[in-house]
Amino acid sequence: MRINESKSLNSHASLVRILLITIIISLTLSNVNSLNGVVHANAQAQQQPCLATPFTGIPSYAPLSTTSTYSSHLPNSNSVILKQINMENITPFNAASSQAASNDANTQLSYDEQFGLTFTQDFSSLAYNVTAVQQTYENNWGPAYLLNGLSNQGYWYQVGIAWNWPYISSGYNSGFNFFYEVYSPTGVSIFPTNVGGGLQKFSSQVNQGDSILLSLTFSSGNVVMYAYDWNTHATASETYSSQGATYFVGSPTSDSNSQGFFTGLMTEQYHPNTYYGNMHEVTYTENSFAASSAWMWIDEYNTANRTQILFFDSTPSPVSYTNPLPLNFLSSHNATEYSNAYEFITGATGIRLNIRTFDWSGDLLPSCIVNLTGFASIISDSNGWANFTGVPKGNYTISIVWQGIQVSQTPVSITNSNVTMDINCLVYNLKIKVTDLFGLPFSGANVVITLPNGTTASTTTGSDGLAVFLEIPTGSFTGTVSYLGLTNSISGNVAQSSTTPTSVELPFSPVVISTIIIIIVIAVVAASIFLRLRRKAPTIPTMPPPPTSPQYPPQPPSPQPQPSMPVPITGATPKAAQFCSNCGAPLQQGVKFCTNCGAPIIHPTPTTYQQAEPTTQPTQPTLQPSYPPPPPPPQAAVPLCPTCGNPLTYLQQYNRWYCTNCRKYL
Repeated sequence: MRINESKSLNSHASLVRILLITIIISLTLSNVNSLNGVVHANAQAQQQPCLATPFTGIPSYAPLSTTSTYSSHLPNSNSVILKQINMENITPFNAASSQAASNDANTQLSYDEQFGLTFTQDFSSLAYNVTAVQQTYENNWGPAYLLNGLSNQGYWYQVGIAWNWPYISSGYNSGFNFFYEVYSPTGVSIFPTNVGGGLQKFSSQVNQGDSILLSLTFSSGNVVMYAYDWNTHATASETYSSQGATYFVGSPTSDSNSQGFFTGLMTEQYHPNTYYGNMHEVTYTENSFAASSAWMWIDEYNTANRTQILFFDSTPSPVSYTNPLPLNFLSSHNATEYSNAYEFITGATGIRLNIRTFDWSGDLLPSCIVNLTGFASIISDSNGWANFTGVPKGNYTISIVWQGIQVSQTPVSITNSNVTMDINCLVYNLKIKVTDLFGLPFSGANVVITLPNGTTASTTTGSDGLAVFLEIPTGSFTGTVSYLGLTNSISGNVAQSSTTPTSVELPFSPVVISTIIIIIVIAVVAASIFLRLRRKAPTIPTMPPPPTSPQYPPQPPSPQPQPSMPVPITGATPKAAQFCSNCGAPLQQGVKFCTNCGAPIIHPTPTTYQQAEPTTQPTQPTLQPSYPPPPPPPQAAVPLCPTCGNPLTYLQQYNRWYCTNCRKYL
């Protein structure tokens, strides 16, 4: 409903045009020319034809840009007060006289609560469907559901439907009635002419829950204020001069102009006393055109004391409908409203949805982003709670984001009661096990990993060789393990590594390196001690090597001459005792080895002696015959080598004993 994009209507357009002209002509409350304005409706939902011909004159202006940067909006008191002055002029209607009176005469109409949506775009026409909702509060008064248009000449037009709208003095006008009013650029109510809002009966019955079309269109120099019940076909309308205007202006920089006028939607309810509460849900819809952006605001003020503002809250800047479907939420003093590119919902109490977030192991997961798709996003608190209030009935998806990674997506259905949910997210404690080449835990290794979101984290292994990274979102990871120049790479899956640590090996752990160092130190110390002791040992003079053939022990001095013995006769072999030439031990006849030392025996060649013949010579001293010296007498036992136990050999020339087995002197 809003700007007509020159969309063609269906085949019923001609018939509808004739019907609409007939209805308007039959109205006696004003002189209305035939309609040329556009009236769009939720034809698809209602399966009904549109009631007017399409608007073909596209204005030369373009919709205002919604991409500008707006400062944070704080309403100035002047604007708010002026808005209060004008809002109060939506006053009770006296059904008997068909005239509205000033609101100031009714002291009971003290407080005015408003739920508003201000468009930022300009429109050549406006049209919205609103649900007729019967709801009453104090004194059985009800609200009005209004479509508002601020023309480019500064005039403000209102059209709507009211339920149990209060009289000026007391009581109320029962049932649903057509509401209309026009304000001048100076803020004065000029139509109806008695300075007050007008009420008018519909042509037929309007029931609870009916879908009512509200429209403001330019036609033949007038602005047509029109309402149509899609269910009962009840109609009502009024016209007033456009004062030369051709379109309705948006408000990109604030929620209203200096007079409190705006182009948009509003639900309004009067109260005799201060009221801090919500209303029943009322929905405005336009499915054929998507708004680009709008201000959302809620306020309440004292109509008797126009400077007393109970509260005023609005979005800090226009809500962008770049994504047209998700509902944007505003709440103030227990009053709530929602909007998107196609809908404006006021007074929706909704349901409370409480979500508590945990990691996969069951530990609380605070500070994660909890998004209720199409509604709102909340960051969970220190206890893991994300609480959504005023959630309309319907089906949603809870999407949870941790460190830039979606870690949960859970559907939820909101019906008639509050919902509390505990959600375990795909967030894990990542574990990496580092060992050496012997399989022993590697302590003190530096572990650096790249997380699934592209960021890095680092830690060192403990005495058990484990490196633990807390609260890591699901996905794959890579990294390196290093220690004193030793490096190895790692990779794996976060979920798997939380239950079975990813293993990586470095060749030498501190234990192995320490053991090697200790062994080297011990070897160096032992070698040093050995060399030092060797340098302190006495120097043994160098001696020539012992003779290669065995030597006899030293012989005793030659014996004194013995009595003469017969001269050996040649051929006779005396039987003399033999001794071992090596050890001096007596030998048995015929043996070839010494039974004492085992040395081979060399038997001497037998000597033959011949009897000398006697001669006659002068008497001389008798000489003893010369015999070979007898063998030495048996010696004492030869000393043995203290090392190997073999007999020693005495070397006369060195005057020392020598062991032929050990090859050393003693």
